[in-house]
Amino acid sequence: MGWKTDIAYENAERDEWIRFMADQTPWRRFRIRLAIAIRVAAIAALLIGPIAFGIYYYHL
Repeated sequence: MGWKTDIAYENAERDEWIRFMADQTPWRRFRIRLAIAIRVAAIAALLIGPIAFGIYYYHL
């Protein structure tokens, strides 16, 4: 597949996600976004945590 096909596929997926979210109730949308935010925060903590701990621990 070429790059134009990839872009068209990504646009279709984005439109499908927008339609899916529009069909959800406000409470369900909040819970979906909260679940995504928790996962992003967990990954960020796993990546940044050791660096921050190393800086804190070795500069005492």
